[in-house]
Amino acid sequence: MKIKKLTSILILMSIFFGFSFIQVDATSQESKKSSSTKEYIVSFKKNENSQQVLKDNKISNKEKDKLKNHNTSEISLSNEEVELLKKDDSVEFVEPNAKVSIDAITSSTGEITEEVINAEEVPWGNVAIGAHMLEEQHNKGNDIKVAVLDTGVSNHPDLKIAGGINILNGTPNYADNHGHGTHIAGTIAAQENNQGIVGIAPNVELYSVKVLGSDGTGTYNQVIEGIEWAIDNKMNIVSMSFTGTEESEALHRAIKEAEAAGIMMVAAAGNKGLGEETEMYPALYPEVISVGATTKSNVRANLSSTGENLDIVAPGVDIRSTTKNGSYGNLSGTSMAVPHVVGAAAVLWSQNKTADSMKIEELIIENATELGNEQEYGQGLINLAKSLDIVDSALPPFQSDYEDDTQPEEDGNGEISIAAVERGAVAYLDRGVPTPPTGYSSWTKLDIGVDSDTARVCSGTYTGNFKAGQTAPNPPLACDTSNWSLGTYSVKYTYYYPEGMYKMTPEIFTVTPESPTGVSVSKVTQNSLLLTWNPVKDVTTYKILVNGVLHSSVTTTNKKLTNLTPNTAILFELNLLTLRILTQARHLP
Repeated sequence: MKIKKLTSILILMSIFFGFSFIQVDATSQESKKSSSTKEYIVSFKKNENSQQVLKDNKISNKEKDKLKNHNTSEISLSNEEVELLKKDDSVEFVEPNAKVSIDAITSSTGEITEEVINAEEVPWGNVAIGAHMLEEQHNKGNDIKVAVLDTGVSNHPDLKIAGGINILNGTPNYADNHGHGTHIAGTIAAQENNQGIVGIAPNVELYSVKVLGSDGTGTYNQVIEGIEWAIDNKMNIVSMSFTGTEESEALHRAIKEAEAAGIMMVAAAGNKGLGEETEMYPALYPEVISVGATTKSNVRANLSSTGENLDIVAPGVDIRSTTKNGSYGNLSGTSMAVPHVVGAAAVLWSQNKTADSMKIEELIIENATELGNEQEYGQGLINLAKSLDIVDSALPPFQSDYEDDTQPEEDGNGEISIAAVERGAVAYLDRGVPTPPTGYSSWTKLDIGVDSDTARVCSGTYTGNFKAGQTAPNPPLACDTSNWSLGTYSVKYTYYYPEGMYKMTPEIFTVTPESPTGVSVSKVTQNSLLLTWNPVKDVTTYKILVNGVLHSSVTTTNKKLTNLTPNTAILFELNLLTLRILTQARHLP
C-alpha cells in the first residue's frame, strides 16, 4: 500500500526567545489507535531499571509481567507512551504483545464426536509415516523430554504426564480446559496399553506447558515464558501447534536461545490454505521446523498453509487422538500434523541420545517422501520408517481415493498490520498475487474491499488473468481518506477461479489525525508563549511533549507554555506527522 499526502504544512515564525523542543500529540475517543491502551512487550537494555525508565517518561502503568531471562516486561501502553519509549535510549525495542491461536478444526464432517475405544487402535497417521513398523529393538522416545506448549494436558488413561506448568497463573495446574493440548499429546505419546490409541513415541517424558487459555488463544509473552521454561528444564523438543500473524523480536530471540540450548522447535505452518506465503509465526522463523498437513491420500490438505519456509508435511486430517474428557475424537489442521513430526523426532533421538537436534532434523528431512511443489509440501512427507532404515522407499497412501472436505480458515482470525495513514492522504492499494490452485495458471477475478467497523468505505472489482508473481491491481485501487473517521480499517483481497475463491489475510491500517491548521504563537516573552490551533475532527485530547517528555494534556485548542529556555528553538508537531513550526530569533538588544 502506498500513501500520497494531499497537503503538507511548514510554517516559520520568529519570536524573542530561543528554543525548546515541543511536540503535540492528539488522541481521540473514536480512535482505537490513540484513546485506549494495548499490551506491549518492552525490552529494556541490560542494566537499566525498567521502573525508573517508566517514571522518567511519566508512564504510570505498572509492569504486568516480567520475563525471567531478559530485562523485558509486558506493559499496558497508549500509542503516545509507545512513541516515548521508542525514543528512549534505555529501551531496546517496543512491540505489540500479539496473540496466537490454535490451528485445528473439527473433523472434515464438521463435527467432533467423542468415542470410547476398547481395543488398542493405531491411528492412520502412524501408518502413513511408518511408526507402526517399529520393532522391539527400537526405542520409542525413551528418555527424550517433550514439552507441549498448548492449552494444557488433562489426565487421561492413555497418557502419562511427567510434569509441567501453567504459565497463565504460574501454578502446576496445567489441566486442559479446551481439549486441543490433550489431543496433541495423544498423537505424540498415547501409551501402548491395549486400549484406546497408541502414540508415535509412547515412551517419551511428556510435559504440559499451558500457554493458551480455554478459548484456544494466548499471547506472545506467554509463549516466550513457556519457551523459557523449556530451556530451564532442559527439554529436547518443543511442540507448538498454534500460530500468530505478527513478527516479534522478543519471540524470535527466545526461539534462537532455545535452539542454542539444543532444543528442537516444531510449529504448525497454519490453516490459511494456498497462497504465495500463507505460513504464520512462529513457524516462519528459520530456527523452527514448519509443518504442513496432508490427507490420507498423501495430498496437501486444503487448509494447509503454503510458502517458501515450509519444511515438512505430516498427516493432519481426521486425526484421532485423546480428548480432555478421557475419551477419543477426531480433529484436523496443521496443529495435528505437528505432533507426528514431534513424535517421530523423539523416536529418532532415542536411538542415538548423543546426537544433536540438527542431526535429528537432517534424518527427518533427508528421508522425507517428495510429494510435489516445495511451496506446498516442503521437503515432503515425513517417513519415520525410512529414517530408521526399516524401509528404503516411500510408503503408499493410506487411502488413495480419500476426499478432503476441509477448508482454509477464513482470514480475519489473523491480520497483517501495514501502515498508519494520515487522514487526507490517498491510499493506493495493491498486493502480490498468490499462487493459484493446482491445475490453474491464473485467477480470473479480484475483489478488494476496505472496511471500517461498520461499513465498506472503498472497493474495486477487477477481471482478467492474475498470475503469481504479479502485483494486482495495476494500476492500484486509489482510496481518498479525507472523509474517513479515525480508527482501523481492514483491506480484504478475494481472488476467484472457476471452481472457487481464496481470501487472503486482511491488511490492516490505521487512519490517524491530520495536522492542525491555524497554528499561531502569541503572548511571547523570553520564557513563555501561548500556542493555539484549530480543532481537528474527532480529536478530543491533545498531549504536549517538551523534549520528548510529556508536558501536559489539554482538551482545549490552546496552551500557555512556561519556563522555556531563552536562545533555543521550538519544533511544534502534531501526532508526529506533518506539521512543523520552526521558530528562531535574535535576543532583544
